[in-house]
Amino acid sequence: MYTVTKSIDVDMAHRVRGHDGACVNLHGHTWKMEVELRTWKLNETGFVVDFGVLKRKVLQPVHRLLDHALLIGADDWALIDGPLHAIGAAVVPEDHDQRDDVKTGLDLPLQGLHKDGGMPEEIRPYYADGLKLALSTFTPTSERLARWLYYFSERALADNDRVSVQQASVYETLHPVQAVARYSA
Repeated sequence: MYTVTKSIDVDMAHRVRGHDGACVNLHGHTWKMEVELRTWKLNETGFVVDFGVLKRKVLQPVHRLLDHALLIGADDWALIDGPLHAIGAAVVPEDHDQRDDVKTGLDLPLQGLHKDGGMPEEIRPYYADGLKLALSTFTPTSERLARWLYYFSERALADNDRVSVQQASVYETLHPVQAVARYSA
């Protein structure tokens, strides 16, 4: 079995609704998002998948969607949409439009859908008067992000039936110690 792993760092804020500790507050991390692919048969060039393909199809879209965003789950979004617009209007200069940074070249929303069906887990971009948000259909814990990344990776690489996703990992912190959530099917 051959495997390859590639990752990106994403600076992003979130909160965990219902948490009984400090994570109930808005806070940020430098997240590391990592995808591991596997195959029994290398391609004609000798690759599992070219790292550039993994970067272009999976990691760059994830980075462009999530980097420097506030990730909000659907339950929170229903409560704070209005106030976030007021915050965006107050803190983001009117001439600072970052929307093109996300829209260009992305097929949005980024969905992770289990092969057996069910409701898609997705994250979509949203701008509250210039404030960059990412809206998810799930509570944005590291574990749920790892699952979403796994199924998004599967979907993004669906044209390659020789390769499968081994696992997706989301590192919420790296220093001083690692805190990582992993998902594999």
